[in-house]
Amino acid sequence: MHTHGPGYDGACRLWNGAVDRRPAAVVACSTAREVAAAVRAARDLDVPLSVRGGGHGWSGAALADGGVVVDLRGLCGVTVDPRTDVAHVGGGALSLDVARAAAEHGSVVAAGTAGAVGFAGLVLGGGYGPLSGALGLAADSLLSADVVLADGTTVTASPDHEPELFWSLRGGGGNFGVVVGLRVRLHRVPGLLSGMLLYPLDRAARALAAAAELALGCPDELTVQSGLITAPTGERVMFAAPTWCGDPAAGEAVRTRLAALGTPVFERFGPSAQTELMAGTDALFPFGRHVEVRPRTLAELTPEAAAVLVEGAAAAESPYSAVSLHALHGAAARVPAEATAYGMRRPHLVVENIAVWEPGDPAGAHRAWVRGLSESLAPHALPGTYANLLGADDPAQAEHAYGAHAARLLRAKDRYDKEGAFRAIPLPPRADSRDMVAVHDMYRREFDRLRTLVAAVPTAGAVRRVTDHGAFLIDLLHAHHGSEDALVWPKLAARDPSGTRALTSTMTAQHEEVDRRLRDVETSLAALAAHPGEDRRDAALDALDALIPPLREHLALEEAEALAFIDRHLTAGEWAEVGGMGLAAIPPERVPVMFGMLLDGVSQEMYEVFAAAVPAEVLTAMAQAGPPAWSAYLAELRTAAGTDQDDRPAS
Repeated sequence: MHTHGPGYDGACRLWNGAVDRRPAAVVACSTAREVAAAVRAARDLDVPLSVRGGGHGWSGAALADGGVVVDLRGLCGVTVDPRTDVAHVGGGALSLDVARAAAEHGSVVAAGTAGAVGFAGLVLGGGYGPLSGALGLAADSLLSADVVLADGTTVTASPDHEPELFWSLRGGGGNFGVVVGLRVRLHRVPGLLSGMLLYPLDRAARALAAAAELALGCPDELTVQSGLITAPTGERVMFAAPTWCGDPAAGEAVRTRLAALGTPVFERFGPSAQTELMAGTDALFPFGRHVEVRPRTLAELTPEAAAVLVEGAAAAESPYSAVSLHALHGAAARVPAEATAYGMRRPHLVVENIAVWEPGDPAGAHRAWVRGLSESLAPHALPGTYANLLGADDPAQAEHAYGAHAARLLRAKDRYDKEGAFRAIPLPPRADSRDMVAVHDMYRREFDRLRTLVAAVPTAGAVRRVTDHGAFLIDLLHAHHGSEDALVWPKLAARDPSGTRALTSTMTAQHEEVDRRLRDVETSLAALAAHPGEDRRDAALDALDALIPPLREHLALEEAEALAFIDRHLTAGEWAEVGGMGLAAIPPERVPVMFGMLLDGVSQEMYEVFAAAVPAEVLTAMAQAGPPAWSAYLAELRTAAGTDQDDRPAS
């Protein structure tokens, strides 16, 4: 265990030199037993835990500030069984280690572009690379993994043993345990040709679009990476890096395909080795510089998106900053979507926007550049992106990074790491249904207030003002229940059928009863508005008296039992969709009043829940427009009913 000295300092030195975190301890491990002891120690001490493999993740998740770091660099061995072309890889091995071992036996490995990247981390997150078209993602070659779980036990995950953990590891990242060993299928290819072509920036938009189109539509044996970098001459250029892993003779036809990109100012293409490709990337992006990455995913590179990238690259604040496009096509796109946790299997492009600058150079301009470029690309992008490139501060993209697998991954997280010991790449944020309590409080308060208003309004006065308000409340509650019936109860029933069957059945039955009583209130209020009179007012009050108790019973049961299931089984995005569906049913002119009514009297804690759940601009609109709209609306109701300022009911 290290807390100071060269070993500690070396363990805290990451590829991204901008990461400045000081763990309380670093445990250098060379066996699975030592890893298990470190995991148990962190649990017993109740301190954060992180796992360091290659230390190449730009967000710095390898270092737990003030916590325990499990340093896997001592578990870096790689052995190859040449009879089966299977590599046994230690959890701390680098991608270059695996490529070298494979090359000694005439094989290649499905890996990424950089050799300094930890191999396990690459595999667990997915793993794009220059051979993905023919070999699939790195995760697709994983055969099994030895995993130390949060309780310190070690299991082997494979298709036949702990299959759900095995599924989760292939795309869900190191969020379920410490992977101390992997068994990976190696591959034999007829030959390997690779190279680099550079194009001037003034023609880069066209060349970049052509390269992206080629990357998505080329044969499996050809994978094309492209992007924008600074050439050795100091000029910004567009690059295309083709890699061919088929028949070398047929690979010469790649040159013909590349002619569509235009006339390069530099061209090199010929026989290569996988280790050479990795070394070239490592030289471009060495350890120690400061880095921030803001990725996007595109279905295609339109001319408009290409122009955004070229203009953005030209404005980069550092010569080391770059844009890199990775394509998913071929074999990687033919893996069934449900086979792994990886989120997107249809052909696409991952755009890696990378700000890189020297230590000591003020970071603000570089961070602003890469974030601005990512935001400019957002209108052209798909909702999510490659989770291996995401930082922890991008929950919106993390929500969509795993596609239809998000909720299943959260269930796997509950199963294998319920306390959340492991935080590697971002998982989808969970629903936080505490805001539902504020919504329920609004309905409890306002239906009680409605009864007070109906009882007080003179039957010869402005009855319709009060009855219209009642109709508004009824519409809100119908929309609220409709969104739950459509988007909540079916998901809970599908994802936890044994645990939620009775509850969802009860919720549905209560909705039906409340809706029936709402229709009675609606009918009685309409009759009161059409023909005001004491008997019709009494009928409306009777209908409200019949509604309010079962409504309160339903709201209380939902809070006592359903909200916990919602937080467990729905993502934050799915929960936001529930609120969005309800909001869409409200006439736009009524939205400020609804917001003001919702915020009326909420605690600071509840306001912060709203702040975390809705975009800042929406919250600002709620806070600015809602209260004055509701205040004016409520004053009109009080005037119509002839009540004073004490009409607010106790809830």
